[in-house]
Amino acid sequence: MPHATVISDHPPRKGPRIGPMPHFTVIIPTHNVAHHIGDAIRSVLAQSWSDLTLLVIDDGSSDGTLEVSRQFHDPRVQVLRQDHQGVSSARNHGLRRASSPFVAFLDGDDRWMPQRIASRSRERRRRIGSKATTDGCPRG
Repeated sequence: MPHATVISDHPPRKGPRIGPMPHFTVIIPTHNVAHHIGDAIRSVLAQSWSDLTLLVIDDGSSDGTLEVSRQFHDPRVQVLRQDHQGVSSARNHGLRRASSPFVAFLDGDDRWMPQRIASRSRERRRRIGSKATTDGCPRG
């Protein structure tokens, strides 16, 4: 599996050079957030950075989160379900399914502004030259 670069809210660190518009995988781990998940998904789909895949990992919700998530018929959205194992397990499930070297996490009850991924990508371009990714893991 290729290295995944995690885009987070932590202070920026230096990273390797990236191309003009790399593909991103956005992972939303969910558990019982039916009233919020629609807004979270819409905020990802509204990104100015359109080359992305969205993985919604339902962690055994019982409040309709899975059904709301499945209402989005965008080819970039994949909804996966697992038995309730906790948010860390859901994030790891998403990482195993990620199809790109750049990964971003969004909680199921949060939203992003439309420039979120684009601004993070610009930050990475400014940090060219280091041997570390944004999660601090050295790249081979």
